[in-house]
Amino acid sequence: MDAPAVHSPRPARPADQPLPPEAGRRGLVPEAHVTFLRAVTNDSVCALLAACQTLMGEGVEHIHLGIGSGGGGIVAGLAAFNQLRGLPLRFTTYNLGSVDSVAILPFLLGRERVADPWSTFLFHGVSWAFAANGEVAPSQVADAHACIASHERVLSGITAACTGLPLEDVRRMRAASTIVAAEEAVALGIASRTGGFTVPRGGRWWVV
Repeated sequence: MDAPAVHSPRPARPADQPLPPEAGRRGLVPEAHVTFLRAVTNDSVCALLAACQTLMGEGVEHIHLGIGSGGGGIVAGLAAFNQLRGLPLRFTTYNLGSVDSVAILPFLLGRERVADPWSTFLFHGVSWAFAANGEVAPSQVADAHACIASHERVLSGITAACTGLPLEDVRRMRAASTIVAAEEAVALGIASRTGGFTVPRGGRWWVV
């Protein structure tokens, strides 16, 4: 019996390009597993989207998305959330160890959200970095404040909408830099249940 095949990202097949003849012989099933163990950046999000596009072209309808990430860029995280939820795919998401900061957004996409029993989530507020030893004009400070407030409003709103938590509770969690363990995440509605990310032998598995 063959072990699960691990596939590296490759250029996505255009949606109108037919499947190769060998696709039928491979017996592709309408679900696949994807592991995302990277910081949330434009490049990593593009790699994830390319994997999803390719799998969609091969008939996959349900993606089990395992995530382990310390967070990253807010713009990239929001783009991942908005783009992935617009795809005609069902997602089941998994916390593989730690899902922190903006990486929580793609986790919240899951119709079912599974947290490994030893996993944690980190919620914290938005920060802003100015150039070291550089002069900062009052208008730049005002712009930074406006951006921080906007990001906080959007991130808190998405979290509240996806979990059912009161918006003020989410804001307090973020302001206090709160770490949430798996069982507590289930109680709060962040995760649906605890469990592991398992790939069936011979299953379709990508690592991006």
